[in-house]
Amino acid sequence: MMARLKLRGMHAVFDEVLTNGRKARWATERIMMELLRAEAAERHLRSIRYEEWLEEAKRKKLEKKLPAGWRIMFSDIEKYGRS
Repeated sequence: MMARLKLRGMHAVFDEVLTNGRKARWATERIMMELLRAEAAERHLRSIRYEEWLEEAKRKKLEKKLPAGWRIMFSDIEKYGRS
């Protein structure tokens, strides 16, 4: 059910959280809070990955438009950092 609802973070840690919660006798609210934290962390991580992918796509698109000499200079900036 969690996979169908696209709750990837909860799905990934469900068994672990449930097992730990039972052993430690956590209240239901605590278990739900742990699952929600895992989901929030997963969504945040996916957002960062998407932003990085988008920046990389923009950079590649820009590189294609640059003349050959500029591409070399652009790659040097990437390699050695900006001053």
